[in-house]
Amino acid sequence: MRGGEKVFTEEGHLVDGHLIVVDASTSAVKSFLYDLSDGTILASAKVDITADVPEPGAAEVDSRLWWEGVCQTSRELMERTNADTLRGVTVTSQQISCVFLDEAGKPAAPAYLWMDTRCTESIEALSLRCEKEGLGTGWITSMTGIPPSDSWGLAKLLWFRERDPLAFSRIRQVASVDAFLLDKLSGRFVSDETSACFFHLDIRCREPALELLLYLDIDPALFPEIVPPGTLIGTVTAEAAQMSGLPEGLPVIAAASDQPCALLGMGAVRPGEAVINLGTGTFFMTPLASPITDNRMMTNIGAATNSWLMMGTHYLTGGALSWLRDLLSEGGAPLSFAQLGDLAQATPPGADGLTFLPGLSGTGTPRWDPEARGLFAGLGLGHGAGHLARAVMESTGYGVRTILETFAELGIAFEKLIFSGGPASSEVWRQALADIVQRPLTLSEAQEATPLGAAMLAASALGRFSSPEEGVRSWTSEAQIVKPRSEFRDVYDRMYARYRAWTDAEASVRRST
Repeated sequence: MRGGEKVFTEEGHLVDGHLIVVDASTSAVKSFLYDLSDGTILASAKVDITADVPEPGAAEVDSRLWWEGVCQTSRELMERTNADTLRGVTVTSQQISCVFLDEAGKPAAPAYLWMDTRCTESIEALSLRCEKEGLGTGWITSMTGIPPSDSWGLAKLLWFRERDPLAFSRIRQVASVDAFLLDKLSGRFVSDETSACFFHLDIRCREPALELLLYLDIDPALFPEIVPPGTLIGTVTAEAAQMSGLPEGLPVIAAASDQPCALLGMGAVRPGEAVINLGTGTFFMTPLASPITDNRMMTNIGAATNSWLMMGTHYLTGGALSWLRDLLSEGGAPLSFAQLGDLAQATPPGADGLTFLPGLSGTGTPRWDPEARGLFAGLGLGHGAGHLARAVMESTGYGVRTILETFAELGIAFEKLIFSGGPASSEVWRQALADIVQRPLTLSEAQEATPLGAAMLAASALGRFSSPEEGVRSWTSEAQIVKPRSEFRDVYDRMYARYRAWTDAEASVRRST
């Protein structure tokens, strides 16, 4: 291992040195320099990534931008540390998004992001085939944990094969974002289990889902090797070192995908605990001791030792407010998120009857409707920008409440709800969330829960901890509890009923015209 003399505890655990965590999210590549002694962030760097939308439903990225982002941010962080103190580099990334590579390892097509919904017809055709053959789609869900939908990595691959067979024939590797970057760093084509379950992993046995791939006529050799979360997979190659500024020979660790890392980083490792991770979308997750599947939800491999997780998704959250900010800023001075927050704060709970449906790129659980679209309902002359902003924020609470009700129908109850993410920094947003679900919410101290979870996994692989769970005990804390205000229960019960009714109405109108 590269570096100077290391310091260990009496139990033999490494306590000194620095770690770089790369987080390749939907909108940016962010890299963080962590202190392994206490899990604090010493420095960070960021490169924004903008998705291309060449046609309705599309969300594409040139995958080379992710690697360029890794190189740029790593070079910036290396100015804050040196090879003598750096112990390793690890990668976490968005789930579901697909990278297609040719024989030379270069992009054979744009990467399709998780929010790309163009594969809808492919999923409908697959579902119809399963029904005609008397199989149903439940067998796919029980194997992958994910109902056939646009939130399934294989769905995007099927659509690409149907749309452009010639381009598809040039593909030699299908990678998740983490597999693409880990290969660039270490020269080893590998993905952790939490990313692989969206493609070629059977979550029940944690082995390749060969039966499914055979049914879909997909070559298993296209996919990366699968390893458990927090696996030391190799070291930084000479080529990667030259491009990124990272020292050659630096250990490379496969962490886990973003949402399982966030679950770990927010400290939820026991059944009965759940996290609400607010970002571009909202991800509601709870640990499971064994895989439970349901067509309304997603079940993934967990980042904690021998664990699974069940997840509900809500689209969009921060992405919807970004859309509104850009819309309101057209032709004038740009509005900041802080200004939108102030406008929303000055607007009464319930936004004076204004409802927002955030399905700007379809809906997630429990409806799984990629064709759904957003709308403002109940607009009047008395509504202004503050009402629009507040309605967007409140839609997150309505989506989370729907997911909570779905968990309850599955017999899963929660003693503790922990939340974090960018929107959680907004006082009005987090209070609205607590008021709508009428549950106390524990705000995680971790402002960057995903990279923190990845850091725990890497620290375990490097010997800092005996397990990721020890990292949770050492590096997580709670900031405050946001209590629901009972005086707003009635108004939000009414508005939630409207939200559900408008959601049904939008689907009905869209399907009948």
